[in-house]
Amino acid sequence: MIEILGMPIARRTAAEVVDWISNRIASQRFALVITANAELVVRGLEDPEVKRIIAAADLVVPDGVGLLLAGRICGTPFPERLAGIELMETLVAASPEKGWRIALVGGRPGIAKKAARNLQAKYPGIQVVGCYHGFWSEEEEAAMLEELRAARPDLLFVALGAPRQEKWILDHREYLLSTVAMGVGGSFDVISGELKRAPKWMTAIGLEWLFRVMQEPSRLPRIMALPRFLWYVVRGRLKQPSRGNGAGPRKARRRSG
Repeated sequence: MIEILGMPIARRTAAEVVDWISNRIASQRFALVITANAELVVRGLEDPEVKRIIAAADLVVPDGVGLLLAGRICGTPFPERLAGIELMETLVAASPEKGWRIALVGGRPGIAKKAARNLQAKYPGIQVVGCYHGFWSEEEEAAMLEELRAARPDLLFVALGAPRQEKWILDHREYLLSTVAMGVGGSFDVISGELKRAPKWMTAIGLEWLFRVMQEPSRLPRIMALPRFLWYVVRGRLKQPSRGNGAGPRKARRRSG
């Protein structure tokens, strides 16, 4: 675990995160997992409510090239990037053998159901016990929450956009007492086929964000959080006292005689 701008981020591999989630599901305890990117951390610095949400998470992992660069700048590199969509699919792929029940919440009407169908085709044997879009009335939300309480999903993926999705999870955790919940942003749009997934070579070199902007130009202002984030990181690093030779007070010499 390291702190990036005061936000605790776990230094774990994907396999270690899956093991952690598996153990949490086995204990039948609620957990909020956040896959944090530069934009979310900047919002946490500038908005106390977002900072509170991040602090309330049970596990925060790095999603995005910005966090990986920050780890290197701070001298504690992360072992790998843990993108929300990839972590989601890894967990879904493991669910038939583990017997985990899955629920999806969010996206435009029809998108979550289409994403669920595609996941069931790709990973035969998965149990989808709930599938809901993200546009609801108060009455529809209340009914959905009661259905989630009764279904007791082991994994809940919420696609409402950060930090709204994480706040929604925390605000309704009493309905999710034995659930590991994770916000996954626009993952349903990609899994459903509504949006194309970035080529692997772009993902490998940290340019997935550029591919997403090409498909959704409206995302460009959000991407501009990255340089602001890196400036905060570099500025914080420069303010830290040097630990090299000559740093700190010297011990007084003992005089003889």
